[in-house]
Amino acid sequence: MSEIVDRWVEKCIKLPNIGKMTHADRMRKAFELEDPDMVPVAIETDEWQIVYAGYDFFETWNDVDKVTDAVLKTWYDLRQDVIWPYFCPSHVLDPILTPEQRKTCYDLRDGKSYVVFHEPTKDLDEIIKVFESKPWVKYGLGRLGSHYIPHFDQTLEFQKKMNNTVPTVLGVANPSNIVEWVVGVENFLRWSVSEPKAKVHYYLQLATDFCLATAESCRPYAEAGVDYVCVFGGARTWGPRQFEEFGLYDRIFADKIASIFKYPFHHICGQNLPLAMDMLATMPYPAIQYDESMRQLGWSWAQWCEWVARLNKGIACAMNAPTTQAMAYKSIDHNRRMIQEFIEHTTPHTTAVIMPGCEISVGTPLENVKAAIDATREYGQYPQCKTAAEQIWTEESFQESRKKLTKNLPQWAYNYRKDPKLIK
Repeated sequence: MSEIVDRWVEKCIKLPNIGKMTHADRMRKAFELEDPDMVPVAIETDEWQIVYAGYDFFETWNDVDKVTDAVLKTWYDLRQDVIWPYFCPSHVLDPILTPEQRKTCYDLRDGKSYVVFHEPTKDLDEIIKVFESKPWVKYGLGRLGSHYIPHFDQTLEFQKKMNNTVPTVLGVANPSNIVEWVVGVENFLRWSVSEPKAKVHYYLQLATDFCLATAESCRPYAEAGVDYVCVFGGARTWGPRQFEEFGLYDRIFADKIASIFKYPFHHICGQNLPLAMDMLATMPYPAIQYDESMRQLGWSWAQWCEWVARLNKGIACAMNAPTTQAMAYKSIDHNRRMIQEFIEHTTPHTTAVIMPGCEISVGTPLENVKAAIDATREYGQYPQCKTAAEQIWTEESFQESRKKLTKNLPQWAYNYRKDPKLIK
């Protein structure tokens, strides 16, 4: 079907396995909470791979083949356990914009820096009118339809022609991501306090309806063999009040996406409240991609990773390390320690995947990325990794901290998981 795909399949089809398993089997084991041969590595590369492959965003903005070429070159060179298709703000937000806004809301800057989105409005009434008008019906999907979907179709074609030995990851946004991204995180957070609650709920319901329709439109991909879906979440700066009031919409979406796809996982970047992590542990996600703990807790990196792992024991695979910022700016030795500590304090309790809490910066040094992959293969060997480090929390101290830090878990969050520890 695609010349660019066939060219890469010819180059890759006879590649030997890394370890004893295929990439697909390794990921499947981790998501099924079974021990793989080694910890999978799936660093989210999104825009980074365009620059890595020698392109810039000006030449790939409308050229799907060049985008796919960059993505498949990145996979071939790094041999990660998944393929991350190229993903940028336009793929999420174009359906919500008019054709005129689509031309002016994205800044490619120098062509090698992260693509910037300029919000079309910062007024709640205006953005409500936008959703009510349904631009995606009037004007089509924009770059989601003309760029991301054809590109994703090519990566899926590669997956199939590689005999499904390496999975490709579909990306979708959830309601909290949409309501924040399209107007700016700071504006939504301000509205959650200052605007009438009924109006904010209406805005969230409109966004949820949009997201649910998006999820349903993706059903053919599930039927075509796409198992892994990254659900890009918002709520980065929400506190207990916002979670109690507005968190249910993300839960509604989680139930929907989990009813369609086998392995949806939640992407929560930023400094995550333990409360947010506890709520995610009640949702139907077989894996959680998380990030840094709140610094005011005073916890070490190993302590935070182990806390999350204990929380998700028997529930979900934990995905992290090193953080996106560390990958870009810290030394190789620093990142290796973060990976080692994450693996050795996670695998005794649940399975792990090396996947920083957000996509890596386009300026991340190649040597840092390669070193992170090498460290994963070194420290992530099963079963040795499960007994390599002394654990920090006891079951008693973990449960005590959880009672203290997550006591305000909303009642709506209790009705999915059956773990008696989650039902208070």
